[in-house]
Amino acid sequence: MRVACPHCGEMVDVTPRHGLSGSLCPACHEVVPALPQTPTAPTPAPSRLPPTPSRPPRDDPWLGCDGCGGGRDRDARRCPACGESWLFRVMVVGGDGEDRLERLAEYVAKRQMRAESRARLRKRLGRPPAEVLGQLTETQARRVRQEVEAFGVKVTLERDPTVIDQEATAPRFHPGLVWFAAGSAVALLVAGLYLFVGPFDSPPRTATAAPATAAPPSLVAAPASAGPGAPVDVLAGLARPAAGAGLAFFVDPDGWAVAPLRLRDPAGGTELRTESGAVRAALARGDAARGLGLFHAPARAPYALSFGDATRLEPGAKLYVPVATENSLHLTPAAVVAPNHRVGREVFLRLGLDPGAAADGAPIFNTDGLVVGVYQHALTRAAGVPLAVPSNALTEGAQAIMSEIVPPRPPSERLREWREAARAADRAARPELYDLAERALLAALSCHPAGCSGHLGVIAFDGAPPDGPLEALFFAPAQVDEADAPAFGRRLVPLAAQAWGPDAGPLASRLSEEARSAIAAGEAHLTVAAIGVERPAAAEGGAFRLVLQGLGGRRAAPISVEAAAPAPASIAPGAERFGPFTGEEWRGRLQRLVDDTEAARARLSDLRRAESEGHATPGTRELLERESAQLAILQQRLTTLIAEADTYHVPPQFRP
Repeated sequence: MRVACPHCGEMVDVTPRHGLSGSLCPACHEVVPALPQTPTAPTPAPSRLPPTPSRPPRDDPWLGCDGCGGGRDRDARRCPACGESWLFRVMVVGGDGEDRLERLAEYVAKRQMRAESRARLRKRLGRPPAEVLGQLTETQARRVRQEVEAFGVKVTLERDPTVIDQEATAPRFHPGLVWFAAGSAVALLVAGLYLFVGPFDSPPRTATAAPATAAPPSLVAAPASAGPGAPVDVLAGLARPAAGAGLAFFVDPDGWAVAPLRLRDPAGGTELRTESGAVRAALARGDAARGLGLFHAPARAPYALSFGDATRLEPGAKLYVPVATENSLHLTPAAVVAPNHRVGREVFLRLGLDPGAAADGAPIFNTDGLVVGVYQHALTRAAGVPLAVPSNALTEGAQAIMSEIVPPRPPSERLREWREAARAADRAARPELYDLAERALLAALSCHPAGCSGHLGVIAFDGAPPDGPLEALFFAPAQVDEADAPAFGRRLVPLAAQAWGPDAGPLASRLSEEARSAIAAGEAHLTVAAIGVERPAAAEGGAFRLVLQGLGGRRAAPISVEAAAPAPASIAPGAERFGPFTGEEWRGRLQRLVDDTEAARARLSDLRRAESEGHATPGTRELLERESAQLAILQQRLTTLIAEADTYHVPPQFRP
């Protein structure tokens, strides 16, 4: 009997059997009942996949420009095509609690750029809907909304009716002008009474005013004096490092800030002072070539700034620079002289500004309030013109300091072209340095009967350890042309990537003055690794010439190695030499270090036991520290001597 499967519609042969209720469908593997059924249209099987959740509605009713319908930039204040204002404001629409209202009034008083008493703020914000902050870009408004919602009040985001850069139109009669004139007259009357009488909630004035006391040296934001087009609220994102003159600015609400690298103290951080107090910030990532670092403080940032694109700037574009006085900050206008001013291999933002006006590490703002550069005092002093690090250098590429907390932005094509042009000009001016960094290996080796050992150095502009195999070529002394095959063969030299480190001194002294200056300025980096090369068996103990090559096509200068000294006919046991010492001398040196290390370890153990048992004296702690330091030094010496014995192949019988 053929029955249609009720699950998928497949026709299945079903034979009634005792104890069975049906058969399995070969298509969907479900049970088909054995009762006679009339074939009907198959019912689609239910999907075994989890239901797809419905996408929440997007909180973005402003998808384009209202004026021209084009695309809209969340960080712009106006449409570049038609000039339509893209300003937003944050409105409070609900919320209970006097403490919440008090905190909200304190927040608004610190963020807004006009003076308004706390009592007026509390009264105005207590009658929703009321404006919290206005004349913001969409990015700034969304950030403010998120911060205000943390106070427990309900807020919303609206378009700000304020019009910026509005073109003047010819005057014409309109009924609204009557109301405008009347409202202006009333506003002027109220303003005059307010200025004459004073704030309604302030005490009455007296004939003799008390002497004003100076504010403590903290970050107090003063109203911007750069004109009506200056960005608002950006001064709230700045802080003052306590380590010296300069400025820092917050780039993330979780306490991440950018500050000059020179402000780092021996503990690896700096102290940042804001309106709410001082906070300790640790260095997370540094850029020595540009003199800037990314610091992290375990506190919420009062206001976080956003980065713009410095490659969009043109000569003559208007910028704003914060200027710090003893107790306040204000914005001063500046202009772009050149967005791609070349200094060595890099390009920087050159400003039309008095070099002494801006503080070291001060962010450079465009008209939309975005950071497009960071003022660099040391670079300005060396170049003689005011320069700033472009914001793209902090946000683009894996080596950028902002990549520590956010994914790096895609590289800007215009910045890449500027850098390529700068490096081509720098290569033409310093060909010797580029040949040294791209083609040369630096070697400082000392040869002994067993082979050669020493240090290998590489100069690179990016500072990364070189990658690739290292090869040793053994030439006969008579081979003049090193392009020929080496007479005594070749051998790969093992070299781990973690073996590379800063130069210990012997290689840097051999460099030219130009190369040493580039390394000191942070343009180039010298990394060194220890290597060892055994004598080639084909040379049979005779002289040969050693050439090291590899690591990305680099090559070292040839090293001439003399023939090994013949071994004497009869040598007393322990008198044979392994490098600079005989076997017995190796045994004595190693044994003395082992004994001194064990004695220091025993003294340290006794001191710790006495301290744990309560028998410590007033000087026990200092003695413990000195003994620990001495033990570390002895262990390091022993490790170094054992490694040296391995290099000279000292037999086990001459080791303790």
